[in-house]
Amino acid sequence: MTRFSQSTWTAICLICSLGALAGPCSARADAVDDYVKARMERDHVPGACFAVIYPDGREEVRSYGLANLETETPFTRKSVFRIASLSKQFCAYAALSLVQSGKLQMVDPVTRFFPGLPEKWQAITIKDLMGHRSGIGDPEGFAFTGNYTPAQYLKMLGEAPLMENPGETYRYNNHGYSVLGLIVGQLEEGGLPGAVKRQIFDPLGMTTARYYRADEVIPHRADAYRWSESEKRYTNQMPLRPLVFHGSGGILMSMDDMLAYERGLRKQDKLDKNVLARQWMPVFSAESGYGGGWNVGNTNGQKTLRHTGGTWGFTSLFSRNLTTGITFIMFRTSDSEGEGNWEADILKRLAEKE
Repeated sequence: MTRFSQSTWTAICLICSLGALAGPCSARADAVDDYVKARMERDHVPGACFAVIYPDGREEVRSYGLANLETETPFTRKSVFRIASLSKQFCAYAALSLVQSGKLQMVDPVTRFFPGLPEKWQAITIKDLMGHRSGIGDPEGFAFTGNYTPAQYLKMLGEAPLMENPGETYRYNNHGYSVLGLIVGQLEEGGLPGAVKRQIFDPLGMTTARYYRADEVIPHRADAYRWSESEKRYTNQMPLRPLVFHGSGGILMSMDDMLAYERGLRKQDKLDKNVLARQWMPVFSAESGYGGGWNVGNTNGQKTLRHTGGTWGFTSLFSRNLTTGITFIMFRTSDSEGEGNWEADILKRLAEKE
């Protein structure tokens, strides 16, 4: 089944022949390209970009398809993409920087910063928020299209029943990280976005990286899509999100900027080594679990840091194998599943080329 119009494919081929795409053209296609294009067709993914960083620092970046179906704009390494929950590691870095400086403690209760919350919240700590063990429930009536003040948002959260006892049960929780972001915002000039910009974006030269604002014009911004199987067509996905939700997501950046960030994580000359070390340790266990915005794994002697992101037609993956030294990053303008399979299959085919 044809997923794009003939004119769209013609445009893609023409652009490729002119060398505008960052990825290889069909004339130079190899097993990796063949695989990605087939998976895009099968999984209904309009555009994708992946990067592999090797132990010696060598980088391989390839991009495919379109960042915008309406304008037929190619997806490239410079396309500005919503990384969704990969944003949590930036929020955690800012929070742990405050811990490092003594302005915040992991055992601090949330009610220290928001005294109007109900009594049941007194047991929820910074540690619980960061490790997804806060027990915070989903508030009734919360909508991504809402324009909430922090007070309105916290009131909604406080009125919802806790799902678990704080500190006891792991449950991935976007609201917990949103509250963590609001706490950082209380202690840092310019809020969470200002802190992350000063501490990470600016030192690493990440010029496209920013937190989402609905009114901002963003050059080279990629759009997101969902495939409707019943209608056999792509649909545009909602671009909105409340500003109070920044801690759980909200960052946009290009693959070039994500690579600058990865170099910063490796060199640790412009980022705080002590903060990174705390991020890469599980909050509630010694070997594996959830760290500061990373899933920390330790399997068969291999330590890994991994996180996925997904929001309204965008999916992302950031996978760092600290044992082998290989990092894999992927952006896709679709919210279809299977990104883990893409990673394994692409890395296998790249290894076969060596």
